[in-house]
Amino acid sequence: MAGPDAKGRATSVLLGGITLACVAGVPAGAALGHALGWRWAFWAVALLCLPAVVAVVRSVPETAAGAWTVLDGNGERCAARGRWSCCWWPRW
Repeated sequence: MAGPDAKGRATSVLLGGITLACVAGVPAGAALGHALGWRWAFWAVALLCLPAVVAVVRSVPETAAGAWTVLDGNGERCAARGRWSCCWWPRW
């Protein structure tokens, strides 16, 4: 997603976020879990992820109308029309 001239910055932002999550998130999650219960720590993570979900939805481009994309490992062709198309079926 990042251009060739921005790969270093993108990598540093990614690793900085992971470092911040470890340094600040673990103690904050432990404190929140201790104060309100362990389920609240997970709900807080879910709420903090919402802006990232919105950013991904807005930045991932749509596929071309009527385009076919190979989505499974067996080489079967599935219609991929739009961002959220999926052709995965479990094989029991």
